[in-house]
Amino acid sequence: MAEIEPEPRVPRAERVSMIDTKEPHILVLTTDGHYAQQMREGISLQPFGTTFITRIEGLETALQRLRRIDIALVDIASLGGDWPRLLRQTVTMFQQASYLAVIEADQYRLVEDLFAYGVVDYIDKNATAKMIQMRVGNMLRLRQLEQENQTLRAEQRDKSREMVELQRVMATMERSAERATKEVEYRIFTQIRSLVMPLFEEIAGQTYGRVSEEPLNALRKYVNDLASGLASHLQGNSSLSAQELRVALMVKNGMTSEEIAAHLHVSPETIKTHRRNIRRKFGLTSSSQKLSMYLQSLRPLDTLGTGRDTTESTPEV
Repeated sequence: MAEIEPEPRVPRAERVSMIDTKEPHILVLTTDGHYAQQMREGISLQPFGTTFITRIEGLETALQRLRRIDIALVDIASLGGDWPRLLRQTVTMFQQASYLAVIEADQYRLVEDLFAYGVVDYIDKNATAKMIQMRVGNMLRLRQLEQENQTLRAEQRDKSREMVELQRVMATMERSAERATKEVEYRIFTQIRSLVMPLFEEIAGQTYGRVSEEPLNALRKYVNDLASGLASHLQGNSSLSAQELRVALMVKNGMTSEEIAAHLHVSPETIKTHRRNIRRKFGLTSSSQKLSMYLQSLRPLDTLGTGRDTTESTPEV
């Protein structure tokens, strides 16, 4: 069976750590007992969790007992001609580890083959413990940079998705704003055509020099209501007809049914019918609630509405 010898941990306060990350785990795979002892005594391995495998029999079972490997020092010189199988077996089980091959001077011809098997660096077997410490430290720093780079790329992908979502929301808001603008423009257009223009026609039909102030006052109130409504951005009652809109504004401004009838040249009964329809469309079912007070409590465009049909009017009676 393979021999697994965990290295005793050194108290953290006594360690000379080479990187400020989680404690890495180092695997030393060698059948050279002298080299294994040299590594045990070397200060380069003391700051890390270290596992030694010094026999190749049952290597797979021995590797399965390990939870993870960050760096693997593989003594190619001690593994002989069986090193390709043993290295492949180790790399297959721990693909995320970084592999440092330990070779002798006459094995440099194997460097290209070692890289093909997944080795990222190599070092001479006669290297000092200090040199091994520096080489392992560099590999750990490189792994740390790769992890940070992966984290940054993941954050960048998240930011990109957030930007796409933000652009989508902004585009939706822009479309909503365009629709709201068109709606306001349409409501102003319909209100002017149904409320203001009839008054102009009425004034134009009067004899020159005898223009009544009543339609002029009503016109002034309509225009004031429209101007103040430009800033309200409210949804009006779209079910009111053009004639009902005019009646509603006059009621809001305190005119009686008789005054409205005289102004519109219709009978008081017709105005009462309009008032009942207005109350119904606004949901005023209680007879104790005055229509004029309710309309005055609304903001301008709430009262004015949009008008279902700008040409619709109640027949005169």
